[in-house]
Amino acid sequence: MTLLKKALRSMWRYKKTYFACTLLIALGVMLYVGFGASGRSMYEAKDAFYVGSALADCFASVTAASQGQVDAFRLEGVEEAMGRVVYECRVDMEGERIVRLRLLGYPKERGASGMAPSGALQGNAAGGRPGQSSPAGTEGAGTEGAGTAINTGDNDDGGNDAEAGQGIASDDGGGAARLAGLNRYSVKSGHDIVQDDEILVGQGFLDAHDIDVGDTLSLIVHNRLVKLRIAGTFMTPEYTYVIDEQGALLPDEGSFNVAVVSVGVLQSLLGMPGYYNELSFRFGDGVAYDDVKADLEVALQPFGNPRLTPIKDQLSNAMLESEINELVTMGNSIPLAFVVIAFFILFLMLKRIAEQERPQIGMMKAFGYGSVALVAHYGMYGAVTGLCGGLLGAGLGYWFCTFMLELYNYFFQMPNLVPVGVAEFALRGVAAAVAGGALGSMSGAWGVASLDPAPAMRPAAPRSPDRKMPRADREGERGRPSPGRGVAWISPPRRMAWLSPPRRMAWRSMVRNKLRSAFILVGMMFSYGLLVFMGSFASMMDDIILSQFTQMQVFDGRMGFGAPMDAKAAVTEVLRLSGVTGAEGLLELPLTLSHGHRSKDVLVTGLEADGRLYRLYDSDTHRVYEPPTDGIILSSRLAEDLEADVGDLVRVDVGERAGAYGLVVRGVMTISFGEGAYMERGYMAQVLGMGDAITGVVFTADDFAAVNKAAKEGANITGLRDQAYTRQLMDEMVGPYRSLGNVLLVMGIAVAFAIAYNTASISLMERKREYATLRVLGFTVGEVAGIMSYEYWLLGLCGAALGLPFARVLKVVFARVVVMEQFTLPTGIRPWQYALGFACICAAIAWSNQSTKAQVRKLDMVEVLKERE
Repeated sequence: MTLLKKALRSMWRYKKTYFACTLLIALGVMLYVGFGASGRSMYEAKDAFYVGSALADCFASVTAASQGQVDAFRLEGVEEAMGRVVYECRVDMEGERIVRLRLLGYPKERGASGMAPSGALQGNAAGGRPGQSSPAGTEGAGTEGAGTAINTGDNDDGGNDAEAGQGIASDDGGGAARLAGLNRYSVKSGHDIVQDDEILVGQGFLDAHDIDVGDTLSLIVHNRLVKLRIAGTFMTPEYTYVIDEQGALLPDEGSFNVAVVSVGVLQSLLGMPGYYNELSFRFGDGVAYDDVKADLEVALQPFGNPRLTPIKDQLSNAMLESEINELVTMGNSIPLAFVVIAFFILFLMLKRIAEQERPQIGMMKAFGYGSVALVAHYGMYGAVTGLCGGLLGAGLGYWFCTFMLELYNYFFQMPNLVPVGVAEFALRGVAAAVAGGALGSMSGAWGVASLDPAPAMRPAAPRSPDRKMPRADREGERGRPSPGRGVAWISPPRRMAWLSPPRRMAWRSMVRNKLRSAFILVGMMFSYGLLVFMGSFASMMDDIILSQFTQMQVFDGRMGFGAPMDAKAAVTEVLRLSGVTGAEGLLELPLTLSHGHRSKDVLVTGLEADGRLYRLYDSDTHRVYEPPTDGIILSSRLAEDLEADVGDLVRVDVGERAGAYGLVVRGVMTISFGEGAYMERGYMAQVLGMGDAITGVVFTADDFAAVNKAAKEGANITGLRDQAYTRQLMDEMVGPYRSLGNVLLVMGIAVAFAIAYNTASISLMERKREYATLRVLGFTVGEVAGIMSYEYWLLGLCGAALGLPFARVLKVVFARVVVMEQFTLPTGIRPWQYALGFACICAAIAWSNQSTKAQVRKLDMVEVLKERE
């Protein structure tokens, strides 16, 4: 009970000091619980969604495959194969920008109307094509698609538009379509497709266009206008993250989304009744993609040798997995930094408190308290601090977890995304905080608490100054120190003789008490480094946006083509559009790059040699590269994935005609968004054997609305991106990240002030006798406080100088540890962020000095100067 009372009184006496450590621990536990529980919640929601929906393990796009040919893919290791129809179309929306939907036509379950029984289908080894006769028993013109009569009108025939798409019927009698075993979608609102003139769309699409279930959409499919009624909204496991693969920066569900339609209707519209153009495969238990890759490639050769996409490389899944891994990484790394700093401060603080309480420790040992009991007593200081910080952090962690999940609900379309595992992570965080706090405190107090009673009851013997100061200074003379004696350079030299006596006293105090000086120095270094780091984190997304839209992609709009076009003709045609003031061709193609045993599917971009609208800007070095005409430039993340560097040779797969082509890496640059590879457009077209083709155009315009109106008439224009709208969308999406950064910045400022006050309070506690003696000798309160103020300003500014590289190290480590699929975190720090940290540190030092002055004024000189017996 005695030790408990002493502990409570001591902690209350230094309550502001312990508050600093409590705040640091709470911040670390909050991030640990928030990131950890968010990652667990995302993982369990993803796993349940994938398993319940039977997400495929591999995908392949083909020209056409009948159901019999799909069944023939029952290779060793392949447990199930499914075909479906996928087609991207434009939506005819008056007054809107170009809007595209990726239509998904799912096959019906075996035995459903219009489908042959499972054992009756025989595949054609040569691979049939639409329009060809099929052997008896196979799907073809006489199966599901043959009986579908579609009443549509050509897009150019305005007289039939009103009737277009009405009266669609199929031989299934309008019954509900039951799904096959893979990639099953789930209906969120409304009802599933029961009529052939119905469609399911994503909820984000309805929200973006302010439409609702029951409204009608007009789709342009193969130059036909088809009107379908919205039956409801849905989610599907392979599109949890809805984004256009072709160069999109962020999801824009109003411009690109996915939809489900009747498979028979879609097959008939595309002129491929009974055939599918995408295959999905599920592997057996314990079978990996590499185990069946070679067999699948051989089996797919009759279908044009399509590229296989394993689930790990599928865009939506890759983004989701990346976010989960990012949360786990941040939960295991960032909180550790805050907690380690807190424990380090506890160690130094308890070490110094124990030194100040030597007489009390000696007295308690004389009364029979053992070393273990006393060490445990001081360990309780840290344990209580850790407990308070852990409980506060656990509560904040729950809030942080819900905040993160609300943010991810905006990006990812998954059911049951609710907090999971918060209690488990909270218990771990609190336990780690208590154990770490106790360990730090006991380590700090061990040296003093283990002393015998007699030595402990005496003040620590001061160190002899003979080995620390030059002889001339000890004798009160000015002159050069005698050679070979002490560390002469740390004493004020002749040129600093102008310093006033109080400042010379401060200088000698810093030199003689290295542990105390190091404590202040390290504390200010941590404070400044954390301030600058958190300040840069608060503006990190703004830095990414600024780099992307003001340095790299400086165009106003981006136009994509459905099929490659002649560069000169396409650019000339775009320049003729009303409102366009400049245009440059763009060649973008998804290709496979490989280096050694590593390979990566990536979007390779060909830019104009003298282009000014799309530049290769390194966001770290601020260097602008010229597109190479004899090689390729890789993004830093892609180069890391391929383990390639400047001068290495990477291979690009250019198809069956030319095989693989070797390209020399001419540069590695850091880009803000994703990863990519870049070449000069003409050289890239030459390598791929495409003549002078381009797949898109970037342009500047003073009237984007006019360009948008003209582009909607272009049959080969598949997309038009308004860069201003994209930036606005990005500003809205990164808003929560800004809020999080601002919260962390405020916490960083609070921590910096707490650490500054902490170090000042402990330094004053150690020097009460010294300051009281000076007051007795006639020094005023201002002069006494000035000694510590000078010392604290000097050490604080030196600590801030050390914090400059420390902040940079924190930023680089954070960028390397936290790998985001979508963004490459910048490692640079702006000058104003250094200035903000410096201003806050100066304010913290000034506030601490004022607090110290107030405490010096309250010193009881008689009490402090009592002889300790």
